[in-house]
Amino acid sequence: MGRVRSCILSISLILLMYTRSSSAQIGLNWNRLRGELAEGALNTTTGDIQNVLTDILRQFQDFAPDLAGQLPIPGQGEGDVNATEGGEESPKPAPQFPPGFENLQYVSPVCLNHTLTLIGDFQAQKQYAKQMVYSSGSPIPNPSIEFSGLTADYGLFQQCRDVKKEHEGTPFDAEYCILSNYGPEGAQYHSAVCVPASCPDYDLRTIAYTLKGVLDIPVEFHFTCETRPSFTGGDIFVILWCVILGILMLSGTLYHLIKIHTEARKKSNAYEDAPEEACEEDGDHGDDKKVEELEPEDKENQPAAEGTGTDAEREVMNIQERGDDPKKESKSTDGKLGRMLMCFSIIHNFGKIFDISKQKGTLSALNGIRVISMFWIILGHTWQFLGTYRADNPLYMYTQLLPKFWAQTVLHAVFGVDTFFLLSGLLLAYLTLKALKKGDGKINWGLFIFHRFYRITPLYMLVLGVWSTFPAHIADGPTVQWIFHGARDTCRRLWWTNFLYINNLHPFPGDLGGQCMGWSWYLANDMQFFIISPIILYLLYKNRKIGFAVIGVILLISTCATIGISYHYGLNIGFNQKPFNNNTADHPTADHLYGKPYHRIPPYLIGIIVGYFLFKLEGKKFDIPRLAAGGMWLLAAGSALGLVYGLYNTTQGYIVPQGTTVFYYAVNTIVWGVAIGWVAFACIKGYGGPVNTILSWPVWTPLARLTFAAYLVHPLVQFVYVWSLPTAVPPTPAFMTYHVIAFIFVSYAVALVFSLAIEAPLMGLEKIWFKRH
Repeated sequence: MGRVRSCILSISLILLMYTRSSSAQIGLNWNRLRGELAEGALNTTTGDIQNVLTDILRQFQDFAPDLAGQLPIPGQGEGDVNATEGGEESPKPAPQFPPGFENLQYVSPVCLNHTLTLIGDFQAQKQYAKQMVYSSGSPIPNPSIEFSGLTADYGLFQQCRDVKKEHEGTPFDAEYCILSNYGPEGAQYHSAVCVPASCPDYDLRTIAYTLKGVLDIPVEFHFTCETRPSFTGGDIFVILWCVILGILMLSGTLYHLIKIHTEARKKSNAYEDAPEEACEEDGDHGDDKKVEELEPEDKENQPAAEGTGTDAEREVMNIQERGDDPKKESKSTDGKLGRMLMCFSIIHNFGKIFDISKQKGTLSALNGIRVISMFWIILGHTWQFLGTYRADNPLYMYTQLLPKFWAQTVLHAVFGVDTFFLLSGLLLAYLTLKALKKGDGKINWGLFIFHRFYRITPLYMLVLGVWSTFPAHIADGPTVQWIFHGARDTCRRLWWTNFLYINNLHPFPGDLGGQCMGWSWYLANDMQFFIISPIILYLLYKNRKIGFAVIGVILLISTCATIGISYHYGLNIGFNQKPFNNNTADHPTADHLYGKPYHRIPPYLIGIIVGYFLFKLEGKKFDIPRLAAGGMWLLAAGSALGLVYGLYNTTQGYIVPQGTTVFYYAVNTIVWGVAIGWVAFACIKGYGGPVNTILSWPVWTPLARLTFAAYLVHPLVQFVYVWSLPTAVPPTPAFMTYHVIAFIFVSYAVALVFSLAIEAPLMGLEKIWFKRH
């Protein structure tokens, strides 16, 4: 009954949100609830329900003595028996429940007994019982919801868990649960409930649905109680691989140290020579020597751009003659096993990642573009994850902060991903066309595809394994089970779609929240673009007109598909605008455009065009009047800024017409690709001015080498922090800015660990295993 009263008081009061009297529904639809609160309807409802609860509790108080006598003492099982006069044993009679509550017979007797104890001890003002009751969240939204919009109260997570530890003589362990209820029109409210640990979630559901039947309230419930999952075969597999990688890193580093010590005894400069020769990895991070200089007359001042791991300079290493020096290989005193072990050396790989000695020229501007885009993406995700999910005043954020002009930078951070697509297409086209020229139009296309899969997939799958394993076991917070166990189950079902890079297409149309690692839609798109790129690039090399015609046809198909889909589904743009029709009513979160290749491919194709012209202009003087160059800069800057800040009026109540909305969807990725394409082209060809100076800052170089890993791990870092928070946080600009900086720092630190563990070693191993190919 302790469970019964606790749930009656909290669950029933939660239910009353959805009843105006005994039948009228309020629902946690924000606008409707705000109106009801303003009319004082919630107070009336509370009074009505309190009368109902008083009657219910009076019935239980009448039944409680008999009921308590029929329940087993805590620690005893349900099969307890009574001795008869003849010495025979007979089962105890079934407990009798008040009318309407007969389903409670299916609740664990131990659970009911513990909750009877809790109620009695709370009435007696025992500290442990008070701590349990007051650790629960508000059973109904506080009237301040009218001004805060906060639809969740997670109570006091740690205090609930520590009840028995802090109070000697506590008769049972406490359990922290989240009660999620879904009212009319999809309304939701989440509240913490601190209950006896002997009450599993199915007992809670039984009690809740019993009350639902008694009060005749149309609300659905879901309980999520804090439990640690058992280790599965998949968990053990991921942990085993992490241990193996750790052992290899330790072994490689020890081997490196021994080699340094040994060589130091032979010659004073051994540290520079021998260790570097051991793992054939010239320019592995960013492939410094694979991207040949754009201007032969200035070779010494034209270093390569670093890669994100998905960009072209990583895709063409094995299709290009890399010019490895066999004399250098012969100088190495290591055997093949030694060279392989050296590829895992932390010292060796750390030095490669943070080597900035070659950054003297203009192509390094791509590093700055890439890193700044990554910072922008982290900025957007910080506001999305921390602000949307854990803000203590969502209404303030949505009505006061995001409508600000500067907040458009946050709302349009997705253009950072379009920049990645542009850079990937640019570098792929430039390098592949050079390889075709060098190979007289021939390339091993099978190795071309395999190399791409080899470079990207191991790190991708390792992060996926970590995401689906470790947070569920080690993260600690009020919503950890709710979030990470769901993510774990999703990845167990759909990991293969990530492995095949079709997670943005299967199931179709799907939604980002239903994917394993929802942010990996970018990788799926990039791989899909890469797979079709050989046809485009080969045609460009053989016949420029046909190649450009194919690009034009693909762009036309992409634009028409975007126009048709955005119009059919009435997709909206801007801030807080409703769809133009109800064609998405059955699946409002469906991803019809956002993560789909037919919408995202334009920047990639524009990157291929820019890369083609860089290839054709290599070694040639390219002159453009300064006035024309300035005009192009103004046009590019105006276009990009217009895309980012042009929808500001929608935050002030302006409704964008559907025709304009469809046009925006059709051209926004194209315009962005052209704008950033000009920035890259101008910086490479000497028309970047101060912009190139900033983007070529050497500090971008090591960060660019870590950007692919940073993209993969930054949501993991953010989610573990956000969903482990014990309380909601204030979404103020200063608070969010500090967290953006912290997330950037931690994400790149974690990316460094992953890069040292698998990305960098595999780059070195590839040079050893496939050197002769």
